[in-house]
Amino acid sequence: MDANRVLIVTHMDYHNIMSLLENPGYMTTDEMRENAKRLKTDLMAAEKVNDDEIPYEYVKMHTVFELKSDGEPNGRTITLVYPEEADIEKNMVSILSPVGSAVIGYRLGDTVKWKVPAGESFLKISKILLQKIANRELESRLKEIRNSRHDYAQG
Repeated sequence: MDANRVLIVTHMDYHNIMSLLENPGYMTTDEMRENAKRLKTDLMAAEKVNDDEIPYEYVKMHTVFELKSDGEPNGRTITLVYPEEADIEKNMVSILSPVGSAVIGYRLGDTVKWKVPAGESFLKISKILLQKIANRELESRLKEIRNSRHDYAQG
């Protein structure tokens, strides 16, 4: 993390990710343990906000966004997810992966870096395409509305 940059994460993401980092089952290699240590340090230093207060342009869990390298005409769209949801073929990247842990808390326009076997890689967060609604009450209400519309259309 850039020493001058303050990351912003939701309280829910912070607690969920910190719980994952305490699970030794996810830390099976030296590289994973090193990555987890860096992620934990970044999260502890991050500003924590309520789920409904995080600005749209920040990457949080389940955000769909585009990463792009300099000179690349098209970026790569990925979704930041928990390890059990990860599916590289669907571009669903685990928070515990080097890329996933590098982007949490950063915002649109930021350039992030992470270690790769050849050194370091730099990519820019070029688009935020979708940020999942974190407010469970709102999610439930939206589901009720969709279901009532469906029931109305059926009836």
